[in-house]
Formats: sequence, structure tokens, C-alpha cells
Amino acid sequence: MTASENPTAAGKLPLWRRLTEIALVLAVLVLAGLQFLPRKDAVSPEASPAASPVASPAAVSETPAPSPSSTPASLAVRLHGVTDTETLYLAHGETFLPEEAPMEGYTFLRWETQQGEAVGPAGMVVREELDLYPVYAMKLGRKDHAPYLSLDEEGAFHPADPLTRREVVQTLYFLLDTKLVGDGSFLDLPEEDELYPAAATLKQLGVLTGARLHPDETVTRREFLGMLCAFFPQSGETVQFSDLSPRDRDYSLFCSAAALGWIESGEEVPARPDEELTRLEFVSMLSTAMDRHGDRDRRQELVGTILDMRADDPHFWDVAEAVIPHRASGTGAEERWKRSTPVPTREEGLFFLGTELHAIDESGNPVINGSYAGLSFDEVGIVTSGDPELDALVREVLEDLVDPSTMEREDMLEEAFYYVVVQLRYRMGNYYPPGEPAGWEIDEAKTALRDKAGNCYSYAASFCVLARALGYPAQAYTGSVRTENPGKLNIYTDIHGTKIELPADRCPHGWVEIEIDGEPLVFDPEMVYHLRAKGNYTATIFMADASIHSQYGYSTELEVLPSPSPKASPVPDAAPEKEEIDSKRSVILSGAKNLLLSDRNEILVTSFLRMTKRETF
Repeated sequence: MTASENPTAAGKLPLWRRLTEIALVLAVLVLAGLQFLPRKDAVSPEASPAASPVASPAAVSETPAPSPSSTPASLAVRLHGVTDTETLYLAHGETFLPEEAPMEGYTFLRWETQQGEAVGPAGMVVREELDLYPVYAMKLGRKDHAPYLSLDEEGAFHPADPLTRREVVQTLYFLLDTKLVGDGSFLDLPEEDELYPAAATLKQLGVLTGARLHPDETVTRREFLGMLCAFFPQSGETVQFSDLSPRDRDYSLFCSAAALGWIESGEEVPARPDEELTRLEFVSMLSTAMDRHGDRDRRQELVGTILDMRADDPHFWDVAEAVIPHRASGTGAEERWKRSTPVPTREEGLFFLGTELHAIDESGNPVINGSYAGLSFDEVGIVTSGDPELDALVREVLEDLVDPSTMEREDMLEEAFYYVVVQLRYRMGNYYPPGEPAGWEIDEAKTALRDKAGNCYSYAASFCVLARALGYPAQAYTGSVRTENPGKLNIYTDIHGTKIELPADRCPHGWVEIEIDGEPLVFDPEMVYHLRAKGNYTATIFMADASIHSQYGYSTELEVLPSPSPKASPVPDAAPEKEEIDSKRSVILSGAKNLLLSDRNEILVTSFLRMTKRETF
């Protein structure tokens, strides 16, 4: 056979061989095409093992790529863990939200790409192969439930007091339950400062930022939420606040805090981002964040008496978690205290913290936003007049005047009485009708203590509020007393614009009465002021018994004549009959003459006569 007739020699293959080669090529193409089909069994969250944190991408080993027999996918998404990497195959354009990757002692925050892009709560769209890495925060909350704040030496928490950045940073570091010391630094915090390990660590963990710490400045709600949110994943939810715009740089922090239950939200609820963080807000947010809510059986004997927190306050156990050493089992609503070191339990009654008066009621709780023994107490359990400005003036006077730790209450009451006598100067002021309802003394006392001046009503009001601050349920009265200047001081116009006409031998006056051991006693600092002005330093009306009423004629029951209306004539019989008035005047004048028989009272009557040029005394 010639070469032209030999197919092999001419470079041609047999037909069977050519068909075999074509079949192999087609098989390779088919297998290659299958690699781009989605693997539905690989993206099921239930089938995907949870990823673990990663120290470095280089330290991981990938799981084997799927075999050709597995259902193929189009794009690989690698979830890197500490020891291995899980690879998922997803279709182009598919939205993917990886499962959380829990790790003991840490809180999972989010997944991030190699470029630092976070996978949000709604997931991310897969458009290319991805490498995702878990981000963690150290878990907040010690296992031993050690206290992280303290009560003062008297056992008070001071819930409304602000916190400094130093206190907050030290507490957060303490709650990490770690000996780790980071390498972060601040320009205003030297390494020898006891706060340095805490601040350096929190900066390295990303909880603190910036070049300066300003450790002794108070913390705002905005600043604290920025720190606290660094330990927890952000929710991605949006809520409304009455004073915070979505354009605010920290809007997302407040939304996350609301979603996690740390703060309240709503169209009419303020976020108060730049207000100082109080101690009560601090422990309330931390307790919720750490899911610690106190003994489930609410056994108050495990806590004792916190002097400015009632056991029925919704935040009482938040405070107890923060300040009472205890051991507990269970978490959240099932937490049960096994043992604790409670503070002492207080007995019912009044007591002082410094010069501030507090009370314990019959249930063993401090009186807060309530009343006890005829006295009112504010939101932190301090006796109050109901007027913050007046309370501050009273507190200023008592801090310089008395010392409850070394003085008896009666001695302090006497100091307060003579403070008013000596420190206030007499000046004309408002007049009140007899029997004016309680409450008038608040404004009068505020003006008098601020100006250190006033008339008889001012003197009485000032002593009244000081006595209440010392634990005495004092009552200030408006009425009249006898005068030896008939017709001179008995007609006046009161603060309401009403014309008042008293019997001719009486003049308007204000004084104080306090019931002590069941006996009503009279206190009249303005009368003593005038007695001293005449050189009489022996006579006094301090804790005077009932006999003083007959001696000076204190009374709140007097006739009142309304002023005539400019558009109408007075009612003909509105005024008392002339005979009735003359009869009363005759009786009172006769009594006044009898007073002159006593040398002791002659001084008083002479003092009255010297004041006839004044409308009141």
C-alpha cells in the first residue's frame, strides 16, 4: 500500500479514536459547566456550623472544595474561624446573612470583610467571592457578681449624682473580669495614674477613642452609650425621640440602646443626649445590658436599707446588684441570690445625713416622694418645702448653723429661731388676712432668707421652713395680737387686695406654732426682735405654752370687711354692727389696762406704743 493510501502515515486517525477524543472533550466541558450551578445544600443555615473567632487569616485552614459530585455554586463565600474556614457557594446577586459565631467569654458583634466592611443586620448582596471574619467584644459582666459601685458611709446611694469619666472607665474595665492591660494611651493620663490600665485597655478594645480622656469631667448620656454599645451588636432598628434627629451623629447608638431595652423611645420621649449621666441611669443600663436583675424572690433582708432607695422602686434591685456583695445562681429573671453582705436595716423614724433630714416609714423603707410625721420628702428622700430654690436657701443656712452629729434637735431648733431674730432686719412687706391657708409661707420665706429682711409674716415664714427642715411639723399662722394703740393698726389691705378691718385694739400679725409631745407651743421671732430692740433680752417667745395666747391675744378669728366695688355700693349690713364692735373693743381695752399692772408687760406695751407709726409689727 502506498503512503497516500495509509491513513496513519498520512497523519489521519481512525474514526473510532477520533470519536473517543470528542467524547472526552465533551465530558470535560460538562463537568466544568456544573461548577457554576448553585449548591442549595451548602447555604442552609441549619447545615452550616457556627464560625469561631479568628486571630489571623493566615492561621486558618480551608475546608476542602466540594467534590464534583456536590451541587455546584457560582461564588465562594468563606467564613473564617479560629481553627478552620467554612466555604459556602452562593448565586450571584443572592442576599446572604451569616449566622452568629459564638465564643465563650466574648460577645459576637458582626461579620466583616477583609476590607473592614460590616455585614449589616439585613445581610449583604453577594457579587463576588468574599472572605468574612467575625468581630467580637469581650463579654461585659463578672461571673462572681462583685459590686462595682459603693454606698456612702451612711448607706446612701445618691441616685441623682453624676459620674465622672474616671468612674465609668474604671467600672467598665472592672466588669470585664480580665487582667489584660492594653497599650492604648492618652495625652492627659500618665502611666502612673491608677486609671491607666483600664483606659489603655478600653482604648485598645475600641471602647474609648480620641487623644485625650478628660478623666475628671462628668459623662453625658451620649458618651456613655458610645462606650456601652461597643460591647454589643447594633440592632439596625430606627426609633423616634422628641429631641434627637436621625441626622445626629449618634442617632444609631440611641436606636440600638432603645432596641436593647436600655432606654425608652417614642415621639414624646426625650433622649437627652447631652445631659449628665446619673448614677441611677448608669446602673439601670448596665443591669439591663448584663441581664442581671437581682434576687428573683425580692428578699429585702439580703440587701438591708439603702437610705435613698425604696424596695418598691423599679430600679431598687439594679442598685442592689451594683452595691451589695452577693453570690448568685441562674441568670436573668431566674437569678437567685444564695448569700450576700447586706447593709444595716434602719428603724422607723427621722434621721440626718449631714444636715439633710430623711425618714424611714413603718415598712422599713425610706420616705421618697411622700410624707411622714407631717413633713414632705422629695425624690431622693430629703425633707422639702416643695420649692427647690427655698430648699437651697434653707440648706445653706443650716450647714453654717447646726451640726446634727453633735447637737440635740431642740438645740438646733433654738439656733434656727435666734438666727431669724438676729439675721433678719425689719422692713415693710405683704399683709395677709387672718386664717390664710397654708402655703403662703413659702414665698415669704424665700424672699426673707434671700434678702435677710421682712415683716412679721416674713419672720414667721422663715422660722417655719427652718423648723420643718429640722424635723418639726411647724405651722405658720396669720391673724392678730393686741395692741395698745387703738385705731392705728387695725385697718389694712391684704395681699389679695381685700380691705381688712380688725377691732381697734388689735393689729395684724404672723407667728408659728409647733406641737411637741402633744402640746401646741408658740414661736414668735418678730416679737422677740422688737423686744430686743427695746433692750429686753430676757423675755422670749420660744416654745411658749398656751398661756401666751391669753397674755398677748394671738387669734386667727377676726372680722373681715370687703373693699367696696367701684361699680356697686357696699351691701348695707356687710359690716358688723357698731354696738357689737364697741362692745368688743371695750372688753379688749379693759384687758389691756390690766396688763399694765405687771412690770413685765409694761415693757411690752411701751414697745407697742413706740410702733404706732407702723402699720404692722
